Amino acid sequence: MTNQELADHLNEAVGLTGKEAVTVNVVRQWVGWDVLPKAQPIGQAFGKAPEWARQDTGLERAVRLSELRKLGIRRKNAVVAQAYFEWGHPDFELAREAVVSEFIKWREQLNRRQTTTLGGKNFQEVSSAKKRAIKTQLGPLDQRFVDAPFEQAPELYALFADAARTGQVEASQIAALLAEGLEKIDPKIANLMPRKDLLAFASATAGLTGYQDEIANSGEETLINAAAEQFEKARQLNKIMTNISIPPDVEAVAAQTAKNLQNLIDIRMQLHSQISIGPWAIFQFAGILHSIVNDPNFGQKLTDFARIC
Repeated sequence: MTNQELADHLNEAVGLTGKEAVTVNVVRQWVGWDVLPKAQPIGQAFGKAPEWARQDTGLERAVRLSELRKLGIRRKNAVVAQAYFEWGHPDFELAREAVVSEFIKWREQLNRRQTTTLGGKNFQEVSSAKKRAIKTQLGPLDQRFVDAPFEQAPELYALFADAARTGQVEASQIAALLAEGLEKIDPKIANLMPRKDLLAFASATAGLTGYQDEIANSGEETLINAAAEQFEKARQLNKIMTNISIPPDVEAVAAQTAKNLQNLIDIRMQLHSQISIGPWAIFQFAGILHSIVNDPNFGQKLTDFARIC
């Protein structure tokens, strides 16, 4: 299969036309970025061009890259970062550079939108106008999550946003609010979550979206300095969290899970194509890595949480 034949196959299979269409140059870009394996020559008849073949893995990745292209993932850093999240990358430093670049891009957009903070005050102490501004700047929750019901207390969103921006975290307050939120979704799940684990989740994003030159232990600093082994651990945990679901044949707790939690996971799967790429994927991965760097036991806690769900 030549590059042109591959491009034609992908355009037909994924339904790409016009500017979205995969071309020979796009295929060459993917190969050059090491997100698609090169085709291998399998023979050549006398006087004819060589015949080329790609392994099944290469074809699967080509289809996925085409799907991502249809979803708007086309820039080099965006493609390399997403490929790294999904199946890894042979050049770790190139992958790190791509993830850092995408993180900074989306962090800048987020921080430009979120200009109102608690300013070190208790949530109850700030004015109603400031509370409304914080809620507006954080953006609305998808109505399907509201109906699940998954919407949390406004105070929780505000505290998380402040912790991520400033590195100052009110872990006990956030943990208490998380406990209330879990209780609303599913009391059985809430009872299985130790308070120390809730405190760990509460502290997980502290400093995540802060600026490296303004605060210590920012998410940017973590991405730049974390070891390759920590990146890989975060990548594996990221895949678990991205694909979390309740199998139909599980036993024990998951089999008795309340309808609210099942609805929540069903909705999350409906939104999978949106929240598994772009800023969602970047911030989820960065948050997991940031947490692993700051708490060596966080990975196990996250894995346990995924199993409970």
